[in-house]
Amino acid sequence: NRDLIGYGGEWPNFTWPNGARLAVSIVINFEEGAELQVVDGDKKNEKIGEVLSVVDDETPDQGQAQIFAYGPRVGVWRIAYELRKYKIPATIFTCGRAAKRVSNVLTMLANDGHEIACHGWLWKPNAAYNSKNEIFSIFVEFLLRQLVISPVFKWHLEYIE
Repeated sequence: NRDLIGYGGEWPNFTWPNGARLAVSIVINFEEGAELQVVDGDKKNEKIGEVLSVVDDETPDQGQAQIFAYGPRVGVWRIAYELRKYKIPATIFTCGRAAKRVSNVLTMLANDGHEIACHGWLWKPNAAYNSKNEIFSIFVEFLLRQLVISPVFKWHLEYIE
């Protein structure tokens, strides 16, 4: 029963802080390291990334692995610098396995004041999970014990009964 009507053309009357007329939400997907890779011990490689992989499932796909490695090795540091420079808060959507593999990056982002939001243990479609409890407790425990941060927990995964 999704709401596809919304306000139905009858907009609420409210005033935003400081008379603002525009709100911008910055959300960054930080998922690299949570994709499927034979080189990481998975049974198959991620097929969709910046390019479509044509490598057989059981063969390591060094091309895809390197494309996904760019984010935590280079991209996130550039983005973090700009967010810090312009004092822009953001929500960081991450996967548990990615967070575990580069915990120093998420610690830095949380310490900079960004929200850390979970959307699964692996980089896979929401419909592939049986319930949010399947991996959420693992993710929360990891953040609290390993990252030593107090993130604002958000959950980006519709609960599937």
